[in-house]
Amino acid sequence: MRTGFLVLLLALAAPAQDWPKPLTGTFLSPDGLLKAEVTAAGERERPESESLVVVSLKDGTFLAKRDMSSQDHEHGDGVVQAQWTADSQFFVFCVDSSGGHSPMQTPVWFYSRKLSKFFVLDDLLHGSVGFAHFEVTAPDKVSVTLNSGKKWSGSLVELVGSKK
Repeated sequence: MRTGFLVLLLALAAPAQDWPKPLTGTFLSPDGLLKAEVTAAGERERPESESLVVVSLKDGTFLAKRDMSSQDHEHGDGVVQAQWTADSQFFVFCVDSSGGHSPMQTPVWFYSRKLSKFFVLDDLLHGSVGFAHFEVTAPDKVSVTLNSGKKWSGSLVELVGSKK
């Protein structure tokens, strides 16, 4: 009985998991010709918990969108990190679940300028990204850690080359 109480006490005293907070904003491509807008698409109490990503030309001409919201606002995703690649060919963003039902699944998405299409990196790698974080290096390289603990780094141009 005493051991159970001690475990409960330690659990309550432990610092809360520092999950990334959803973000909103306009991200201009390095060449200045495209923009990606991340807006809140969740419910009134937590609008930032789910996101809408719209990619357009700088003048506002629509190119593509990805709505990450869900009907019940508990099964969608909110963007927690976003960045263009240095070559302006890909807009990369990572999402976290709005309902917290899948804390070990933090998919990395990206928009391909050439194909005008969104892709889920997890599906292309046949494995889930384990942490809501990625790194981008020039010109189009992305690095992530998978749930397996393995790190993956690669060129997005090479990854989607066969998806034309």
